[in-house]
Amino acid sequence: MNAHPIDVIARPVGDDGSWWLTDRSGRSLSAVKKVPGSPEVRVFPNRDSGLDGIHGNHPSLDGALRAIAEGGGQPDRAGD
Repeated sequence: MNAHPIDVIARPVGDDGSWWLTDRSGRSLSAVKKVPGSPEVRVFPNRDSGLDGIHGNHPSLDGALRAIAEGGGQPDRAGD
């Protein structure tokens, strides 16, 4: 993770369980997609986004956001 905390906003994309993670300036940090046939989600961080340690599967979007927070990010869900 980034040495400096970053604000991370999760925005839903359509109805298929996909999310974009951006910073407060709107810069793209990562995509999060639901794993087909599973409640899990997979995080696909953008290169040099500061979320490089958060890749892989997580039990849910909340689980992915929790991992980001534990790594020093400050997640927020837009649209809730």
